[in-house]
Amino acid sequence: ALATLRWPWERTSASGTRHSFEPYIRQLAFDGDAMRVPDVDGSIDAFDPNGRFGTGRFRRFDRNRDIALTEVGATYMAYFTSGWSMGGRVEQDFFWSAHPGEYSGGRLYTANLGYSSGGLSVSGSRSFNDDFFPIADRASAGYNWENAGVSASYTRIGIDPVLSTTSKTNILSASARIDVNDALTLRSGVTRDTEATDASFASMGIAFDNGSDWRSGIAANYSLDDKEYDSQDLTIGHEMGWGGDLNFFYNFDREERRVVGFDLDYMSECILVESQILRRRSVIDNAQSAIELSVSVEFGSFEGRGGRSCRQ
Repeated sequence: ALATLRWPWERTSASGTRHSFEPYIRQLAFDGDAMRVPDVDGSIDAFDPNGRFGTGRFRRFDRNRDIALTEVGATYMAYFTSGWSMGGRVEQDFFWSAHPGEYSGGRLYTANLGYSSGGLSVSGSRSFNDDFFPIADRASAGYNWENAGVSASYTRIGIDPVLSTTSKTNILSASARIDVNDALTLRSGVTRDTEATDASFASMGIAFDNGSDWRSGIAANYSLDDKEYDSQDLTIGHEMGWGGDLNFFYNFDREERRVVGFDLDYMSECILVESQILRRRSVIDNAQSAIELSVSVEFGSFEGRGGRSCRQ
């Protein structure tokens, strides 16, 4: 179970500068059970440093131990009329179920700087641990034309217990998008990890959207190290008139698992409901498949995200 309380606050000064501040607190509780579908990419103590405050932070969720975790933090950003933006984030997590000698929580500070004007966007961030030693850097740049776009990014993550990283990360990536017409989009990209093997790949994909209620997409990753396809993804989505959104997906990963399932979401001005049911099968022989069901409910104002007013 995951519960989050956020309080977004925004104000525009007389000079036109927009200030955004959002404190939050999150509680995650998980009751472990006998492991049903073995995973091959780590244990509960192996965290994904790129998703520190999401359930995706854990590289496997079919674990046989309990979790009690509290996360608190606050984000501030200032957006200037010149196109520049700057701010930062402070975050702290507490693992109440940690065993002696295990990672039990830490503090992370992040500084952000960005610029956006016309089709150009540039951003960068640096994260510091409790001792204010830099442990992560991220930078990205992109440019969008009317019917195309290009982007590039760089990520560096050092070894540090605050992020629970035991190996270095140096990832360079670039991507391009071309809108063939109003309905058809082509995408391609390449990612290179200079620290790890079997972590560099080329990606390609095609997406179709009829502009009203139907959409679909197919994508694949090709390993530059193994010279073979690592993963394939297929999605088909339908937007319903009453505010619901149904999405079917199939994900195949050569080294980890195969997943097929449905997403059903509903959004109005006042509430966002997200639900998912999937069947996950491991590539490990004789491993039992698992059926997973998840439901997320968020209360707030979603009118700016396309939600319909609950007063209608």
